[in-house]
Amino acid sequence: MAKKKKKIPAHVDVLAKSARSCGFKFSKYDTEGALHKVSNGKKEVLINRSATEKTSHLSYILADSKRFTTAILKHFGIAVPRQKQISNYEEAIGFYRKQRPVVVKPNRASLGRGVTVNITNQKQLKKAYRLAKKYGQRVLVEEFVPGDDYRVTVIDYKHVYVVKRIPAFVVGNGKADIELLIKRKNRIKEEYKKKIKMGTKSEKILQEQHLTFDSVPANGEIIYLRKAANIAEGGTSIDCTDLISKELKQLAIRASRILKLPAAGVDILTEDISSKKGVIIEINPRPHIVLHHYPHEGKPRFPGRDIIRMLFRT
Repeated sequence: MAKKKKKIPAHVDVLAKSARSCGFKFSKYDTEGALHKVSNGKKEVLINRSATEKTSHLSYILADSKRFTTAILKHFGIAVPRQKQISNYEEAIGFYRKQRPVVVKPNRASLGRGVTVNITNQKQLKKAYRLAKKYGQRVLVEEFVPGDDYRVTVIDYKHVYVVKRIPAFVVGNGKADIELLIKRKNRIKEEYKKKIKMGTKSEKILQEQHLTFDSVPANGEIIYLRKAANIAEGGTSIDCTDLISKELKQLAIRASRILKLPAAGVDILTEDISSKKGVIIEINPRPHIVLHHYPHEGKPRFPGRDIIRMLFRT
């Protein structure tokens, strides 16, 4: 019996295609497949996802800490949420009473792990605090900023790509229950699409809406299965690169320059990506470029090529 071919991780596939489209060789550098080598025959560079030799260790550490990122950007006059690092639940309550609604998240985590948004009561706050603690001792509580969630990826301080991220959802048709709607949506074949999981998290969010998996939404009714716009948990990405305003584009570039990140994923909350106003909530020092190469909706973009070209620029 023939061995089943191992599926190539999305980020590796994107980088390999990007390197080869630029005429370079792309190969595995270590046995684990975490580090890769790109070569043009004269020069070789190493790359780990979208982290490269151009990113200093210090810049990576600063951006990897949500607390450091917020403090640094605030120092330079960039709009960020009010935030506090807490060491116990009582401190969380103190911040919540002054600032509700709030967001609770671990200081260092990615892909939305341990993050709870739009907390409006102390029962939610306690659960959120316990969840965040699972991902590290340092927990942050910050003001909840209304607006849509946008990932603005900046490469080489000049190439900018934007996707709007929408929390996992299904749309009712007046006939099917929520469980069936989720199963149908998960069957849609889209490259590198993450499925919506029907676990405890989805069940609790439905309960907050006085719904269950057996509920039948009305035709056209949107039912959310997550609060955070996390693509890794079945969220939707929509390309908005052509819609971002000059002001927000320059804001993202400036933020990446401040942290000295030649590849940065700047998370902006705004009511309108074509407006002048937005709040930066996080910066990822190793942006998930697959979002742009394979958006759920809109035009594919290719930041992977910009990363490769940047590494070989003389």
